[in-house]
Amino acid sequence: MQSAVNEIEEKDGLDKAQSFLRDKIKDDPAGIDAYLALDSILIREKDYVGAEEILKKALRIAPKNIIVWNNLGAARLRQENYPGAVEAFSRCVKLDPKNRAAWDNLGAVRFQQENYP
Repeated sequence: MQSAVNEIEEKDGLDKAQSFLRDKIKDDPAGIDAYLALDSILIREKDYVGAEEILKKALRIAPKNIIVWNNLGAARLRQENYPGAVEAFSRCVKLDPKNRAAWDNLGAVRFQQENYP
């Protein structure tokens, strides 16, 4: 799927790629890859609220997907929603205690919470 998205993005731009992915989600609401690809586009467009909405929908389908939880934490962090980011990164750590990136992200957001109230 990612190669198709990349091709559409190169040829027609981000808006068309986004439309393609939204159609894919409508056609196959259980296809987690489309949610993650759309999240990636929304983050690049700095639409962090939109990314958070898509990721919440993805969690209804895949509540134990650590990539979705991690990306949700990142979207919330970019919105300076520190408690929400902590919640998401903490869920990553609970689901995969050996995931170093999740621990790093959780530490980074806790640092920001303490130093940038």
